[in-house]
Amino acid sequence: MDPVVLNSFLLDDEFSIEIVKADDQIQIQIVFYENGALRDHNYLVLSALTWQCLVDGKNISERPVQKEPIILNNSLVFSVQQRLLRSLIVVLQEFRMEEDFSRHFLSPVCIFNEIQWTKLYLAMNDITECVIGSLIEHFFDTLLSTVSEGGGKDKHIESKLADSMYEISCDHFKTSIKKVSDCNAHFYKRNDHDSKT
Repeated sequence: MDPVVLNSFLLDDEFSIEIVKADDQIQIQIVFYENGALRDHNYLVLSALTWQCLVDGKNISERPVQKEPIILNNSLVFSVQQRLLRSLIVVLQEFRMEEDFSRHFLSPVCIFNEIQWTKLYLAMNDITECVIGSLIEHFFDTLLSTVSEGGGKDKHIESKLADSMYEISCDHFKTSIKKVSDCNAHFYKRNDHDSKT
């Protein structure tokens, strides 16, 4: 079954973020363009959990400066490289852990210039809200489908679906609380007050 695009965010003439449903999973695709056409059909695809790890990364900021690569969800490397004239690029690359615990890096390598990364960073909360909405909608579609089929062969389907809903809800509330906390911190900082939590 071909991936179905549920939502898309055109952040630049050169790249966009697409939320897709593929193989019964919600995924995030990072797609690059050149002269209005797809630059490469082999684009980076992240799971919803890996996307959340990218958004929540404590050293990941609008202008990241860390020197060492960051490993996200044991499947994605986030790194920053300094270029000439103090410009920087952000590199995302997936990897697979081998039996000998070495990393086998996969293509494609996703490279953002400084302006592109800033645009993605500023849109992360909106994209995350959309991902969460898609996950919840997918959960209820799965639940309704399972119920209409009489529960299927899996006797533990209700428990599995409940666990999934719990995880999705926790992530959603965590994101909402973080946004409120960030807004309060910004407000107090602007008014020269100490932010107390």
